[in-house]
Amino acid sequence: MKVLFQLAIITALLTSAVAAAAQGLTEAQARAVIAPWYSLFNQPIQGDMKALQEQVEGTAALVRNAEAQTKATVARLELEQSKWERLLTKEKSSIQPIFVFQGGQGGGGSFRMQFKNEGGRARSLTVRSLAPPQGRVEIQPSDYIGEDGNGTIGVDGMTTFPTKLEIGYLDAEGNEGIMRLEIYSAGAFRLG
Repeated sequence: MKVLFQLAIITALLTSAVAAAAQGLTEAQARAVIAPWYSLFNQPIQGDMKALQEQVEGTAALVRNAEAQTKATVARLELEQSKWERLLTKEKSSIQPIFVFQGGQGGGGSFRMQFKNEGGRARSLTVRSLAPPQGRVEIQPSDYIGEDGNGTIGVDGMTTFPTKLEIGYLDAEGNEGIMRLEIYSAGAFRLG
């Protein structure tokens, strides 16, 4: 670029000197005088353009390579995140209780629902009716339920369905947790 700038200045100076001296030249004579200078001026530009084009192509290749690496990195991170989420889900199911409905008995507003804990052990269990709040609800055992342990949720005075229940507990690591169940008919519930 520096060479081009110098050539442009030299050409401007020579052009003004030639123009002053060439007042009496014909067009053909003027072209003959300018032609060598014109070819000198354009040769470096053509050479530089080729080098610039090679640089542009090289940069474009680097950008394409970086994009491909970025896509591969994103795919790898998504795979690792998926593995991590599966591991957390597996660990969570081994720590937190998961109550699975096993059957019910009774009817009307009073019934008992049996469940099996297919998750981690829990202690200090509490239960309450949320929406709509109604009747009396209790859980047995309330002090501790182990892995694969069985329990009962007793309900008296509940006549509106579906009704949400909230079960509070301390998990295997001593963290407080909440499980929500939905009683969808007298004597039957699902995780909700």
